[in-house]
Amino acid sequence: MACGRRWRLWAIPLLFIRVAGQGQPMTESQVPAGLREWIGLDFCGEERWVQFHGTLSGVVRHFNSRDFATALRGLGELLAETARSTQAAFGCATAVMSALALAAQC
Repeated sequence: MACGRRWRLWAIPLLFIRVAGQGQPMTESQVPAGLREWIGLDFCGEERWVQFHGTLSGVVRHFNSRDFATALRGLGELLAETARSTQAAFGCATAVMSALALAAQC
């Protein structure tokens, strides 16, 4: 009868998506030769990076007040100096990445 049709259950296939993050850690011998000298560097405590973070905090204030044009301009100025030198950029990669992540949200 019609009553049975009202309560018919539809089977909805569930999709299980496996999100693969980083793969297995690399051993030092697997790291490409040109990259080995940069792995594990952390000079974030140097004055250059303390100033970088100070400037970045000002940029964050503009971002938080939704002044995205000023924030993006500030990020461009901040990153331009660092981008001139690979050694500088890898000296505190977390600082550079934090600025880039913020820029991507502008």
